[in-house]
Amino acid sequence: MKKSIVLTILLLAFLTTAWGQAKRQKPTPQKTEAAVQKPVVPPENRMFEQMLSATAKVMFVDSVVVDKHDFVNHVFLASEAGTLLTTSKLLGQENDSTVYAYVNDYGNHCYYAHAAADSTTLLYSAYLLGNTWSEMKPLDELNQNVENPNYPFLQADGVTLYFSAKGEKSMGGYDIFMSIFDTEDNRFYEPQNMGLPFNSIANDYLLAIDEINQLGWLVTDRQQPDGKVCIYTFVPTETRQSFEADNLTTEKLRSLARIESIADTWTFGNREEALNRIAAASILQETTKEADTHFIINDQLVYRNADDFESAEARKAFQQLNELLDLLQQEEQKVDELRTTYHDAQRDKRTQMASEILQSERKLQQINHDIAQLKKDIRNKELMFINK
Repeated sequence: MKKSIVLTILLLAFLTTAWGQAKRQKPTPQKTEAAVQKPVVPPENRMFEQMLSATAKVMFVDSVVVDKHDFVNHVFLASEAGTLLTTSKLLGQENDSTVYAYVNDYGNHCYYAHAAADSTTLLYSAYLLGNTWSEMKPLDELNQNVENPNYPFLQADGVTLYFSAKGEKSMGGYDIFMSIFDTEDNRFYEPQNMGLPFNSIANDYLLAIDEINQLGWLVTDRQQPDGKVCIYTFVPTETRQSFEADNLTTEKLRSLARIESIADTWTFGNREEALNRIAAASILQETTKEADTHFIINDQLVYRNADDFESAEARKAFQQLNELLDLLQQEEQKVDELRTTYHDAQRDKRTQMASEILQSERKLQQINHDIAQLKKDIRNKELMFINK
Protein backbone atom coordinates (compact mmCIF):
# COMPACT_ATOMS: atom_id res chain seq x y z
CA MET A 1 0.00 0.00 0.00
CA LYS A 2 2.87 2.41 0.88
CA LYS A 3 4.44 1.68 -2.52
CA SER A 4 1.16 2.53 -4.24
CA ILE A 5 0.93 5.83 -2.33
CA VAL A 6 4.53 6.78 -3.16
CA LEU A 7 4.01 5.99 -6.85
CA THR A 8 0.82 8.03 -6.87
CA ILE A 9 2.59 11.01 -5.29
CA LEU A 10 5.33 10.73 -7.92
CA LEU A 11 2.65 10.70 -10.62
CA LEU A 12 1.04 13.80 -9.10
CA ALA A 13 4.42 15.55 -9.06
CA PHE A 14 5.03 14.52 -12.69
CA LEU A 15 1.70 15.91 -13.80
CA THR A 16 2.29 19.19 -11.93
CA THR A 17 5.79 19.59 -13.44
CA ALA A 18 4.69 18.69 -16.96
CA TRP A 19 1.77 21.11 -16.77
CA GLY A 20 4.06 23.89 -15.52
CA GLN A 21 6.61 23.25 -18.25
CA ALA A 22 3.92 23.18 -20.92
CA LYS A 23 2.54 26.52 -19.78
CA ARG A 24 6.00 28.09 -19.95
CA GLN A 25 6.63 26.90 -23.50
CA LYS A 26 5.50 29.92 -25.47
CA PRO A 27 6.46 30.60 -29.09
CA THR A 28 8.99 33.35 -29.70
CA PRO A 29 7.23 36.32 -31.31
CA GLN A 30 8.37 37.00 -34.89
CA LYS A 31 8.93 40.54 -36.09
CA THR A 32 7.15 41.40 -39.30
CA GLU A 33 6.97 44.56 -41.35
CA ALA A 34 3.16 44.53 -41.24
CA ALA A 35 0.84 43.18 -38.65
CA VAL A 36 -0.57 39.80 -39.67
CA GLN A 37 -3.89 38.71 -38.23
CA LYS A 38 -3.48 35.21 -36.80
CA PRO A 39 -6.33 32.72 -36.67
CA VAL A 40 -7.96 32.41 -33.26
CA VAL A 41 -7.08 29.10 -31.62
CA PRO A 42 -9.79 27.72 -29.31
CA PRO A 43 -8.60 27.45 -25.66
CA GLU A 44 -9.20 23.68 -25.63
CA ASN A 45 -6.90 23.21 -28.63
CA ARG A 46 -4.20 25.34 -27.01
CA MET A 47 -4.39 23.24 -23.84
CA PHE A 48 -4.22 20.05 -25.92
CA GLU A 49 -1.02 21.21 -27.61
CA GLN A 50 0.48 22.34 -24.31
CA MET A 51 -0.11 18.90 -22.78
CA LEU A 52 0.90 16.93 -25.88
CA SER A 53 4.55 16.37 -24.93
CA ALA A 54 3.48 14.79 -21.61
CA THR A 55 1.11 12.25 -23.22
CA ALA A 56 1.12 9.01 -21.21
CA LYS A 57 2.12 5.77 -22.89
CA VAL A 58 -0.82 3.44 -22.32
CA MET A 59 -1.99 0.22 -23.96
CA PHE A 60 -5.72 0.37 -24.72
CA VAL A 61 -6.81 -3.24 -24.92
CA ASP A 62 -10.38 -2.95 -26.12
CA SER A 63 -13.34 -0.58 -26.40
CA VAL A 64 -17.11 -0.75 -26.46
CA VAL A 65 -19.83 1.83 -27.15
CA VAL A 66 -22.80 1.83 -24.74
CA ASP A 67 -25.63 4.07 -23.59
CA LYS A 68 -24.32 6.80 -21.32
CA HIS A 69 -26.93 6.15 -18.62
CA ASP A 70 -25.93 2.47 -18.46
CA PHE A 71 -22.13 2.58 -18.57
CA VAL A 72 -21.56 1.46 -14.95
CA ASN A 73 -22.93 -1.96 -15.88
CA HIS A 74 -20.10 -2.39 -18.38
CA VAL A 75 -17.20 -1.58 -16.02
CA PHE A 76 -16.30 -4.97 -14.57
CA LEU A 77 -14.58 -4.10 -11.30
CA ALA A 78 -13.42 -6.77 -8.89
CA SER A 79 -15.39 -6.64 -5.64
CA GLU A 80 -12.21 -5.53 -3.85
CA ALA A 81 -12.10 -2.41 -6.05
CA GLY A 82 -15.45 -1.13 -4.79
CA THR A 83 -18.74 -0.32 -6.50
CA LEU A 84 -19.88 2.32 -8.98
CA LEU A 85 -23.52 3.37 -8.94
CA THR A 86 -25.80 6.38 -9.23
CA THR A 87 -26.11 8.69 -6.26
CA SER A 88 -29.87 8.20 -6.27
CA LYS A 89 -29.44 4.44 -5.86
CA LEU A 90 -26.90 4.98 -3.09
CA LEU A 91 -29.13 7.33 -1.11
CA GLY A 92 -32.45 5.73 -2.03
CA GLN A 93 -33.70 8.84 -3.77
CA GLU A 94 -35.65 9.40 -6.97
CA ASN A 95 -33.82 7.85 -9.89
CA ASP A 96 -31.31 10.17 -11.53
CA SER A 97 -28.66 8.81 -13.90
CA THR A 98 -26.69 12.07 -14.16
CA VAL A 99 -24.80 12.02 -10.85
CA TYR A 100 -22.67 9.13 -9.65
CA ALA A 101 -21.17 7.62 -6.54
CA TYR A 102 -18.42 5.25 -5.44
CA VAL A 103 -18.63 2.91 -2.43
CA ASN A 104 -15.52 1.20 -1.10
CA ASP A 105 -15.14 -2.56 -1.07
CA TYR A 106 -16.61 -3.18 2.38
CA GLY A 107 -19.45 -0.73 1.96
CA ASN A 108 -18.84 1.74 4.77
CA HIS A 109 -17.35 4.77 3.00
CA CYS A 110 -18.64 6.55 -0.07
CA TYR A 111 -17.84 9.49 -2.33
CA TYR A 112 -20.62 10.92 -4.43
CA ALA A 113 -21.77 13.86 -6.51
CA HIS A 114 -24.94 15.63 -5.47
CA ALA A 115 -26.93 18.05 -7.60
CA ALA A 116 -28.37 21.28 -6.19
CA ALA A 117 -31.67 22.83 -7.26
CA ASP A 118 -29.90 24.68 -10.08
CA SER A 119 -28.41 21.36 -11.31
CA THR A 120 -24.84 22.30 -10.31
CA THR A 121 -22.98 19.47 -8.61
CA LEU A 122 -20.48 19.15 -5.76
CA LEU A 123 -18.56 16.19 -4.33
CA TYR A 124 -19.32 14.82 -0.87
CA SER A 125 -18.21 11.93 1.33
CA ALA A 126 -19.98 9.97 4.05
CA TYR A 127 -19.49 7.01 6.39
CA LEU A 128 -21.96 4.29 7.25
CA LEU A 129 -22.91 4.61 10.93
CA GLY A 130 -25.60 2.29 12.13
CA ASN A 131 -27.88 1.49 9.22
CA THR A 132 -27.69 4.90 7.58
CA TRP A 133 -25.08 7.14 6.00
CA SER A 134 -23.62 9.92 8.13
CA GLU A 135 -24.27 13.57 7.34
CA MET A 136 -22.71 14.36 3.99
CA LYS A 137 -19.41 16.24 4.15
CA PRO A 138 -18.58 18.54 1.22
CA LEU A 139 -15.07 18.03 -0.19
CA ASP A 140 -14.29 21.74 -0.40
CA GLU A 141 -10.70 21.28 -1.53
CA LEU A 142 -11.94 19.33 -4.58
CA ASN A 143 -14.96 21.49 -5.33
CA GLN A 144 -12.93 24.69 -5.57
CA ASN A 145 -11.67 25.97 -8.93
CA VAL A 146 -13.68 23.38 -10.90
CA GLU A 147 -17.25 23.25 -12.14
CA ASN A 148 -19.80 20.45 -11.64
CA PRO A 149 -17.47 17.72 -10.30
CA ASN A 150 -18.89 14.21 -10.77
CA TYR A 151 -17.97 10.53 -11.34
CA PRO A 152 -15.68 9.88 -8.30
CA PHE A 153 -13.57 6.73 -8.00
CA LEU A 154 -11.21 5.88 -5.13
CA GLN A 155 -8.23 3.65 -5.88
CA ALA A 156 -7.46 0.61 -3.72
CA ASP A 157 -4.72 2.48 -1.83
CA GLY A 158 -7.51 4.44 -0.12
CA VAL A 159 -5.98 7.85 -0.85
CA THR A 160 -5.99 8.35 -4.64
CA LEU A 161 -9.24 9.81 -5.92
CA TYR A 162 -10.20 10.33 -9.56
CA PHE A 163 -13.14 12.46 -10.60
CA SER A 164 -14.36 14.48 -13.57
CA ALA A 165 -15.12 18.20 -13.77
CA LYS A 166 -15.44 21.17 -16.06
CA GLY A 167 -13.84 24.60 -15.77
CA GLU A 168 -10.74 26.57 -16.75
CA LYS A 169 -8.50 23.59 -15.99
CA SER A 170 -10.43 21.41 -18.43
CA MET A 171 -9.47 21.29 -22.10
CA GLY A 172 -13.04 20.70 -23.20
CA GLY A 173 -16.21 19.72 -21.39
CA TYR A 174 -15.46 17.26 -18.59
CA ASP A 175 -11.85 16.29 -17.87
CA ILE A 176 -10.47 13.63 -15.50
CA PHE A 177 -8.67 14.98 -12.41
CA MET A 178 -6.68 13.23 -9.69
CA SER A 179 -6.04 14.12 -6.07
CA ILE A 180 -4.36 12.44 -3.10
CA PHE A 181 -5.76 12.42 0.42
CA ASP A 182 -3.36 13.73 3.08
CA THR A 183 -4.00 11.47 6.08
CA GLU A 184 -2.20 13.87 8.45
CA ASP A 185 -4.14 17.01 7.50
CA ASN A 186 -7.30 15.02 6.74
CA ARG A 187 -7.85 16.73 3.41
CA PHE A 188 -7.17 16.26 -0.31
CA TYR A 189 -4.35 17.95 -2.19
CA GLU A 190 -5.20 20.32 -5.02
CA PRO A 191 -6.50 18.18 -7.91
CA GLN A 192 -4.42 17.86 -11.07
CA ASN A 193 -5.57 17.34 -14.64
CA MET A 194 -4.68 13.78 -15.78
CA GLY A 195 -3.61 15.04 -19.19
CA LEU A 196 -3.51 13.05 -22.41
CA PRO A 197 -4.68 10.53 -23.55
CA PHE A 198 -7.12 10.31 -20.62
CA ASN A 199 -8.60 13.70 -21.49
CA SER A 200 -9.71 15.28 -24.75
CA ILE A 201 -11.62 18.26 -26.12
CA ALA A 202 -14.78 16.12 -25.69
CA ASN A 203 -16.26 14.94 -22.37
CA ASP A 204 -14.18 12.46 -20.38
CA TYR A 205 -16.27 11.17 -17.51
CA LEU A 206 -14.70 8.36 -15.54
CA LEU A 207 -11.30 6.87 -14.81
CA ALA A 208 -11.38 3.67 -12.73
CA ILE A 209 -8.46 1.35 -11.95
CA ASP A 210 -8.83 -2.22 -10.71
CA GLU A 211 -5.48 -3.13 -9.19
CA ILE A 212 -6.59 -6.72 -8.55
CA ASN A 213 -7.10 -7.50 -12.22
CA GLN A 214 -4.57 -4.91 -13.44
CA LEU A 215 -7.17 -3.21 -15.62
CA GLY A 216 -8.38 0.34 -16.05
CA TRP A 217 -11.47 1.87 -17.64
CA LEU A 218 -11.84 5.25 -19.31
CA VAL A 219 -15.38 6.44 -20.13
CA THR A 220 -15.63 9.23 -22.70
CA ASP A 221 -17.98 10.57 -25.35
CA ARG A 222 -15.22 11.51 -27.80
CA GLN A 223 -16.30 10.74 -31.38
CA GLN A 224 -19.68 9.46 -30.15
CA PRO A 225 -23.28 10.51 -30.93
CA ASP A 226 -25.50 12.07 -28.24
CA GLY A 227 -26.41 9.66 -25.47
CA LYS A 228 -23.52 7.27 -26.17
CA VAL A 229 -20.11 6.81 -24.57
CA CYS A 230 -17.09 4.73 -25.42
CA ILE A 231 -15.53 2.62 -22.65
CA TYR A 232 -11.82 2.05 -23.27
CA THR A 233 -10.20 -0.75 -21.27
CA PHE A 234 -6.50 -0.19 -20.67
CA VAL A 235 -3.58 -1.61 -18.71
CA PRO A 236 -2.49 0.77 -15.93
CA THR A 237 1.23 1.28 -15.30
CA GLU A 238 2.90 1.67 -11.91
CA THR A 239 4.62 4.85 -13.05
CA ARG A 240 3.59 7.26 -15.78
CA GLN A 241 5.49 6.42 -18.98
CA SER A 242 6.09 8.90 -21.80
CA PHE A 243 6.99 8.73 -25.50
CA GLU A 244 10.18 10.76 -25.05
CA ALA A 245 12.46 7.93 -26.22
CA ASP A 246 10.20 6.83 -29.11
CA ASN A 247 11.12 9.67 -31.49
CA LEU A 248 7.54 10.00 -32.73
CA THR A 249 6.41 12.63 -35.19
CA THR A 250 4.09 15.28 -33.82
CA GLU A 251 1.22 13.93 -35.88
CA LYS A 252 1.74 10.39 -34.57
CA LEU A 253 1.85 11.69 -31.00
CA ARG A 254 -1.37 13.62 -31.59
CA SER A 255 -3.00 10.44 -32.91
CA LEU A 256 -2.01 8.49 -29.79
CA ALA A 257 -3.11 11.34 -27.54
CA ARG A 258 -6.54 11.30 -29.16
CA ILE A 259 -6.77 7.46 -29.10
CA GLU A 260 -7.53 7.47 -32.82
CA SER A 261 -6.57 3.77 -33.09
CA ILE A 262 -6.29 1.47 -30.08
CA ALA A 263 -4.46 -1.03 -32.31
CA ASP A 264 -1.54 1.41 -32.44
CA THR A 265 -1.07 0.87 -28.69
CA TRP A 266 -1.07 -2.93 -28.66
CA THR A 267 2.72 -3.11 -28.91
CA PHE A 268 3.00 -1.37 -25.51
CA GLY A 269 2.22 -4.56 -23.60
CA ASN A 270 0.78 -8.08 -23.68
CA ARG A 271 -2.73 -7.59 -25.05
CA GLU A 272 -3.64 -11.30 -25.01
CA GLU A 273 -3.07 -11.57 -21.27
CA ALA A 274 -5.07 -8.39 -20.71
CA LEU A 275 -7.97 -9.75 -22.79
CA ASN A 276 -7.99 -12.87 -20.61
CA ARG A 277 -8.19 -10.70 -17.50
CA ILE A 278 -11.07 -8.72 -19.01
CA ALA A 279 -12.96 -11.93 -19.77
CA ALA A 280 -12.32 -13.26 -16.27
CA ALA A 281 -13.46 -9.99 -14.69
CA SER A 282 -16.66 -10.14 -16.74
CA ILE A 283 -17.34 -13.73 -15.71
CA LEU A 284 -16.68 -12.90 -12.06
CA GLN A 285 -19.18 -10.05 -12.04
CA GLU A 286 -21.82 -12.14 -13.80
CA THR A 287 -21.46 -14.98 -11.29
CA THR A 288 -21.36 -12.96 -8.08
CA LYS A 289 -23.54 -15.45 -6.23
CA GLU A 290 -21.08 -18.23 -7.00
CA ALA A 291 -18.01 -16.17 -6.15
CA ASP A 292 -17.75 -17.60 -2.62
CA THR A 293 -17.18 -21.12 -3.93
CA HIS A 294 -15.31 -20.28 -7.14
CA PHE A 295 -11.82 -18.90 -7.64
CA ILE A 296 -11.28 -17.57 -11.17
CA ILE A 297 -7.71 -17.80 -12.47
CA ASN A 298 -8.57 -16.57 -15.96
CA ASP A 299 -11.34 -16.98 -18.53
CA GLN A 300 -10.46 -20.68 -18.98
CA LEU A 301 -9.60 -21.76 -15.43
CA VAL A 302 -12.12 -21.67 -12.59
CA TYR A 303 -11.16 -23.57 -9.41
CA ARG A 304 -13.61 -24.80 -6.80
CA ASN A 305 -11.34 -26.12 -4.05
CA ALA A 306 -7.69 -26.29 -2.99
CA ASP A 307 -7.13 -29.61 -4.77
CA ASP A 308 -7.62 -27.91 -8.14
CA PHE A 309 -4.38 -25.95 -7.78
CA GLU A 310 -1.31 -27.42 -9.46
CA SER A 311 1.09 -25.10 -7.65
CA ALA A 312 1.81 -26.09 -4.05
CA GLU A 313 2.53 -22.45 -3.19
CA ALA A 314 -0.78 -21.33 -4.70
CA ARG A 315 -2.61 -24.15 -2.88
CA LYS A 316 -1.13 -23.05 0.46
CA ALA A 317 -1.97 -19.42 -0.24
CA PHE A 318 -5.54 -20.44 -1.13
CA GLN A 319 -5.90 -22.07 2.29
CA GLN A 320 -4.63 -18.85 3.87
CA LEU A 321 -7.21 -16.98 1.81
CA ASN A 322 -10.02 -19.10 3.23
CA GLU A 323 -8.79 -18.34 6.76
CA LEU A 324 -8.79 -14.63 5.97
CA LEU A 325 -12.28 -14.87 4.51
CA ASP A 326 -13.49 -16.53 7.74
CA LEU A 327 -11.85 -13.74 9.75
CA LEU A 328 -13.48 -11.18 7.48
CA GLN A 329 -16.90 -12.71 8.08
CA GLN A 330 -16.35 -12.58 11.85
CA GLU A 331 -15.24 -8.95 11.75
CA GLU A 332 -18.14 -7.98 9.48
CA GLN A 333 -20.57 -9.57 11.93
CA LYS A 334 -18.91 -7.63 14.76
CA VAL A 335 -19.24 -4.34 12.87
CA ASP A 336 -22.87 -5.09 12.02
CA GLU A 337 -23.60 -5.65 15.71
CA LEU A 338 -21.87 -2.36 16.59
CA ARG A 339 -23.90 -0.52 13.96
CA THR A 340 -27.15 -1.99 15.28
CA THR A 341 -26.23 -1.01 18.83
CA TYR A 342 -25.30 2.47 17.61
CA HIS A 343 -28.66 2.83 15.92
CA ASP A 344 -30.51 2.06 19.17
CA ALA A 345 -28.12 3.89 21.52
CA GLN A 346 -28.74 7.17 23.30
CA ARG A 347 -27.25 10.27 21.72
CA ASP A 348 -24.64 10.78 24.49
CA LYS A 349 -23.19 7.30 23.79
CA ARG A 350 -23.09 7.56 20.02
CA THR A 351 -19.87 9.61 19.86
CA GLN A 352 -17.88 6.91 21.63
CA MET A 353 -19.55 4.16 19.61
CA ALA A 354 -18.84 5.97 16.34
CA SER A 355 -15.13 5.88 17.19
CA GLU A 356 -15.33 2.13 17.89
CA ILE A 357 -17.12 1.52 14.61
CA LEU A 358 -14.51 3.47 12.65
CA GLN A 359 -11.68 1.52 14.33
CA SER A 360 -13.36 -1.78 13.49
CA GLU A 361 -13.89 -0.65 9.93
CA ARG A 362 -10.21 0.26 9.59
CA LYS A 363 -9.43 -3.31 10.66
CA LEU A 364 -11.87 -4.53 8.03
CA GLN A 365 -10.12 -2.35 5.47
CA GLN A 366 -6.77 -3.95 6.29
CA ILE A 367 -8.25 -7.46 6.05
CA ASN A 368 -9.82 -6.64 2.69
CA HIS A 369 -6.52 -5.22 1.48
CA ASP A 370 -4.71 -8.41 2.56
CA ILE A 371 -7.36 -10.53 0.80
CA ALA A 372 -7.00 -8.56 -2.41
CA GLN A 373 -3.21 -8.92 -2.39
CA LEU A 374 -3.42 -12.61 -1.56
CA LYS A 375 -5.85 -13.26 -4.45
CA LYS A 376 -3.47 -11.52 -6.81
CA ASP A 377 -0.54 -13.59 -5.50
CA ILE A 378 -2.52 -16.82 -5.87
CA ARG A 379 -3.34 -16.12 -9.51
CA ASN A 380 0.25 -15.17 -10.28
CA LYS A 381 1.70 -18.24 -8.56
CA GLU A 382 -0.68 -20.62 -10.33
CA LEU A 383 -0.20 -19.03 -13.76
CA MET A 384 3.59 -19.04 -13.39
CA PHE A 385 3.51 -22.71 -12.46
CA ILE A 386 1.24 -23.90 -15.29
CA ASN A 387 3.02 -21.72 -17.88
CA LYS A 388 6.47 -23.11 -17.16
